Amino acid sequence: MSIEYEQGDIFQVGSDEGYDFMLVFGHIGLGEMAQTWSSFKKRFPNLRDIDDPFRHVDRPISFSSGKWLQFVPEETNNGIGVENLRQIIDTYFGWAAKTGLRSVITNGVKDTDHGRTTALNRASDDRRVKYIDELVRRHLPNFESIKLISLNDAYTRNFRR
Repeated sequence: MSIEYEQGDIFQVGSDEGYDFMLVFGHIGLGEMAQTWSSFKKRFPNLRDIDDPFRHVDRPISFSSGKWLQFVPEETNNGIGVENLRQIIDTYFGWAAKTGLRSVITNGVKDTDHGRTTALNRASDDRRVKYIDELVRRHLPNFESIKLISLNDAYTRNFRR
């Protein structure tokens, strides 16, 4: 078993490739997440009325038979700190394993140290995706498949195969 890395939309890839559990970090604002969520939720009757899942969904929610979503809102500076992220990954990957789910996809979240320079933010993102990889790798024995995905190229540029 290994971890796969991809650039793309977590909702589309997670659904189209049949992942059992999608751990989605972020927020619904004016960006792409709002658009991708809007398109995705229209496909599932029990999601259609949820405009902002990061505000209104506080535990795993089933969207199809045997398929689950969990939303984790960003915190300070649109990121999540190291210890909080570790706890979140361990909690929800642990829940998915105990529930008997076999495949997980997550998009991850940036660190809280983002600022005003592209070079420093890129370095922060590179450190963060390596940390997320380290965190989820510990859970790999519990799953048949784990995918790390991002709308940008953070995973693919750091884990070229």
